[in-house]
Amino acid sequence: MKHVPIVVLDFGSQYTQIIARKLRESGVYSEIVPYNESIEDIMARTPKGIILSGGPASVYANDSYHPDSTIFDLGLPILGICYGMQLIAQHFGGSVIPATSHEYGKAKLKFEIENPIFKDTTDGQIVWMSHGDRVENIPAGFEKIAISENSPYAAIADTNRNIYAFQFHPEVYHSECGSKLLKNFAKYICGCESTWNMGSFAKEQIERVKKQVGNKKVLCAVSGGVDSSVVATLLFEAIGNQVIPVFVDNGLLRANEREQVQAMFASRGVKLITVDASEEFLTKLEGITDPERKRKIIGETFIEVFDKEAKKHDGIEFLAQGTLYTDVIESVSVKGPSKTIKSHHNVGGLPDWMKFELIFVDSYIDISKVADVGKVFLIKNAQTINQDFVKETFNKTLFLRTKNKDAKGWILDVMNCVDLIKKETFTLDEIYKFEQKLKIKYPNNNFIKDKIRQQLQLLRDKGIIEFVGRGNYKKVIYGNI
Repeated sequence: MKHVPIVVLDFGSQYTQIIARKLRESGVYSEIVPYNESIEDIMARTPKGIILSGGPASVYANDSYHPDSTIFDLGLPILGICYGMQLIAQHFGGSVIPATSHEYGKAKLKFEIENPIFKDTTDGQIVWMSHGDRVENIPAGFEKIAISENSPYAAIADTNRNIYAFQFHPEVYHSECGSKLLKNFAKYICGCESTWNMGSFAKEQIERVKKQVGNKKVLCAVSGGVDSSVVATLLFEAIGNQVIPVFVDNGLLRANEREQVQAMFASRGVKLITVDASEEFLTKLEGITDPERKRKIIGETFIEVFDKEAKKHDGIEFLAQGTLYTDVIESVSVKGPSKTIKSHHNVGGLPDWMKFELIFVDSYIDISKVADVGKVFLIKNAQTINQDFVKETFNKTLFLRTKNKDAKGWILDVMNCVDLIKKETFTLDEIYKFEQKLKIKYPNNNFIKDKIRQQLQLLRDKGIIEFVGRGNYKKVIYGNI
């Protein structure tokens, strides 16, 4: 079995997938396994550390989820997050009780004791809380290393046994230094090296596909989005013309979306098959009002359409698809016991009647890192956005598709800087305060301020922000509802 430096035990949190992605972004390969994974299978991965994820249950409930308790006897560093913290406290003799009120939102973390897990992070940093239970008493051997206003044990540690626990979620975007905290655990507590990268991932996926497919053909489900485009690209790199990409028009597309998808694949020299199944989809959806039922029908119909198309070609034995973390998380936790938020048509595997195998390639795209000014909202602040306004806003974002990777990175980074200023209006000087952070990311650029102004001008031209004079800017907000 492949060496996995950090193993993440999944207890059903909506955020579990993000833990693994954050670690991989820091160069440390990680894998998610079910909370009840056997010790033998965990150790077969030769991990240097284990992370216990959050979860929707209560540790004191009769049907609560518990790992094999021998994980605490392996001598490996362990980090518990939220539910994981409560499991640790309970296992070692502490107490967990229902909180007087569910704590959900941002909190300020105050260090109580210096600790390597906080290395190069800021005392008073903002973290994200989401829990209904709390640790009342910490076990013997543990000490509190950080607190927040409503959490007297926001972080605890037993440094002798290298066991750490956070009540907050370091993996989510709202935790300012969360990525660094996870990296610190991997690097300074577990002794992991930052050697893994997306190039490694791509090579692994290409070799895996070659081995799995051989000389057979693959029907690739294409939506035109980032996830399926990544999968199609990897497949073509691996097996070339053995890939048959199929785009299904379900009658529910945005204006001109079909043409845009076709043009994108044509520009890459890829022959795309387009299936107009709009009448079939719309007929089946007629009179259906329940959203979850609609999503199920869409998913089932997609599978039926792809099966029909597969029968037109000889040698197809596989269906390939790409899936965003957000789709997986909302549909059902891949490894753990979380509940469905809403179903997605590309999650959940193939029905029994379908005769070919599924190639599932995870594209590791996290939309939580995109600033609000770079998103298109259908609903915001519990209000439905006017359809024409949605279309207008969507069209403003299309220019990003024409940009190369570096240019797109700069635009999104400056968007995020704008988003971090929690005011409708802001000044150029306020944006310049992010100069050092951008310098760290772009160390070879000696003209950061010039680059910032360039991106602001672009955002102005695209109608994403407005210039109101004398170095002042205004965000374009969803006020026309």
